[in-house]
Amino acid sequence: SVPLTISSSTTWTGFVSVASDIQIPSGVTLTISGSTTVVNISQGKRIVVNPGGKLIINGATLTNNCGFMWKGIEVIGSGPQVPYNTSICGKVDIINGATIQNSTNGVRAVGGGIIRATSSNFKNNVIAAQLEVYQSFNPNFPFQPLNDASYFTNCLFETNSSYPVTGNPLPDKFVFLNDVHGVRFFGDKFINTTTTTSPLYYVGKGIVSFDSHFYVNWYCTNTNCTGAIPSRFENLNYGIDASNSNPLITVSINNSQFVQNNFGIALTGMDYATVAFNTFNVR
Repeated sequence: SVPLTISSSTTWTGFVSVASDIQIPSGVTLTISGSTTVVNISQGKRIVVNPGGKLIINGATLTNNCGFMWKGIEVIGSGPQVPYNTSICGKVDIINGATIQNSTNGVRAVGGGIIRATSSNFKNNVIAAQLEVYQSFNPNFPFQPLNDASYFTNCLFETNSSYPVTGNPLPDKFVFLNDVHGVRFFGDKFINTTTTTSPLYYVGKGIVSFDSHFYVNWYCTNTNCTGAIPSRFENLNYGIDASNSNPLITVSINNSQFVQNNFGIALTGMDYATVAFNTFNVR
């Protein structure tokens, strides 16, 4: 089918049925808003946010309600930049209880595309969030990578009993990071609430990374961090599975809870990782 191109900034509310790919070009914002707004997207279709375009999902649900899986959101950056110019990258803002559901790749950033998710939900996706191959460097120190602009704060990543198993891939991982730097996960919950235990890998993994630097920490809601919300990984095969070909690329995992996972944290091929103030409740 011919893609639907959003030609000018638009807001969708209510029930919307989409049977084709959606293209959001540079300079255009598509806002999908409202806690009762549902966008039903056909099997295998996706939303593409091009460089300079923007998608805002404010409290709404993007899903496939027919037992199939849509392809997810792809947000495209502008490739390597010195300095990192976020204004020309595609952006996706997922906020205020928005839900990405029943997709093969919930939201995928390539070439520096930006994902900013706060207090939102990723439910029953094969891969919920994927960030692929992007590095930008400090112009004054050309070997010093700059942190990616993407972050996930106080979000729920969940696989539950409503996962559409029949005819669809099994859940794989909530997050996959490949050659990116400085993505932040603060106060997020990664959980499988199904009763599947055999084989164990059916329950999926939390964060999987290769050659990527990232932060996992609690979410401070005030300046003193009293009542901070810890990150939590529960009932998974691996909570975090990070491997690197360069041992100087490292990770920081602090103030998090690992509950009833087969493996809490697996780190391979890295030096100087920071793993502190976490709790582990083993099977």
